[in-house]
Amino acid sequence: LDQLYRPRLGEMTIVTGMPGSGKSEFLDQIAVNLATRYGWRFGFYSPENRPYASHFAKLAEKRGGRTWEVLVRENRVAEIIPWLDAHFVLIAGDDTEDWGLQGILGRCMRRFPLKGLVLDPWNEVDHNRPREVTETEHISRSLTILRRFARKHAVHLWLVAHPMKLDGR
Repeated sequence: LDQLYRPRLGEMTIVTGMPGSGKSEFLDQIAVNLATRYGWRFGFYSPENRPYASHFAKLAEKRGGRTWEVLVRENRVAEIIPWLDAHFVLIAGDDTEDWGLQGILGRCMRRFPLKGLVLDPWNEVDHNRPREVTETEHISRSLTILRRFARKHAVHLWLVAHPMKLDGR
């Protein structure tokens, strides 16, 4: 994949595709590869990957090249968990917190020096769009905020956008 795609700090990638096509798994693998090769630290805002322990287990499987059960049986978990803790932060909280774009971005960089940030999926971000702002304008403004954030903090930002309709209607 390196011949075709090289994420750079200060840039953003939008990932979309059919439901169940592996968007999140693909990004998890990219994150593990970048953390392994270049020491990148990642933040994941990924509310669909709850419980978060199962998301960590999926990352561990990608790092260890085996299923979680095999990693446990081979006593490799003790070596993988500290590596995961050093390279991955799952951005979580309760439903009383601000999960709007500004709230998520502020939470990321205040506490964690990151090289990569994954927002998966876009539709789980709280969108408080004023009535006078069209959806197109809101998306445009939001993408501008994300691009500026990526440049300012020298991170690569991945945004997962699920299509609303698959049948074209």
